[in-house]
Amino acid sequence: MKLLKSVKGKVMVGTIAVTLFAGAGAAFGASDAGTKLGGWFTGQFNQSKADLSTNVNGYVGTKVAETLPKYNAMKAGTTTTIENERKTSTATANANIDKDLKEHKDALEKKKTELVTYTNTEFNKIFEAEKKKLHDLGVEAARQAQADMDKHTSEKGQVALATLNTELQATTDRAIDDLEAAIEAAKTNLQGNLNRNVEVKTADLKKIVDQEVKDFLLWAQGMANFSAQEQTDLIEAAAKKFEQDAKADMAALVDGI
Repeated sequence: MKLLKSVKGKVMVGTIAVTLFAGAGAAFGASDAGTKLGGWFTGQFNQSKADLSTNVNGYVGTKVAETLPKYNAMKAGTTTTIENERKTSTATANANIDKDLKEHKDALEKKKTELVTYTNTEFNKIFEAEKKKLHDLGVEAARQAQADMDKHTSEKGQVALATLNTELQATTDRAIDDLEAAIEAAKTNLQGNLNRNVEVKTADLKKIVDQEVKDFLLWAQGMANFSAQEQTDLIEAAAKKFEQDAKADMAALVDGI
């Protein structure tokens, strides 16, 4: 206000001087007023620029202080969302894998039990049938030998019959022992085959589980990158808009001087 009053007083004085001395040199008086006005304008203009810069910088600082917590909250929210999705997806995938693995193992166990039961039953049938055949053969041989021995003298017949019975019993016992050994060997072979199948299939299923986990991690990483990119794109767009708005406001302020 003092500056305006001072300038106004100078302008009035200059006007009086021009009036009084118009005949003595009007051109010189007008040149002096223009110089004074130009000097005043320069000072006012520089001050206005400084005020504009101060105001805008202060406004920008205020807006940055207001926006930064919101931006940080957005980042924290993004991290929470991504972490929650990772935990949920991992838990779901683990549960599904465990369920699928259990189903395979249960199916294998059921089939193994069926085959073992079937094998035991069938081999028991074979054993009993062969045992009966051998017994029948022994009985028949004994009967025939007895009939033949009756034609010989009593002494030789008794000796021959005793020898025959002893030999046939030994043959029968040996045959039964051999058959039992063959049955046990067959059982052992079958069980070994079953065990190898369980081991191989378990290893194969583990490889499948490992691959599923690897594929899931690749997918999860891609989704995380995509989600983060979406947020960074939004932030970048918001920053650009804020910049454009600020520039527009400054331009409007300058235009209004």
